[in-house]
Amino acid sequence: MLLGLGSFETALPYWLCIISTIGCVAYGIANWNNAGTPDKINIESLVQESTDN
Repeated sequence: MLLGLGSFETALPYWLCIISTIGCVAYGIANWNNAGTPDKINIESLVQESTDN
């Protein structure tokens, strides 16, 4: 019995959820302020397209 759960098959998904949550939080913290590459959008062409209608 793991953590008072009935069997290994019951405890495994529980532990996998905890491990994946910790992994996602660690990934988020590691990449929190990564600026990355800015999107290159030509604003003039967007304005032109919206006024052509």
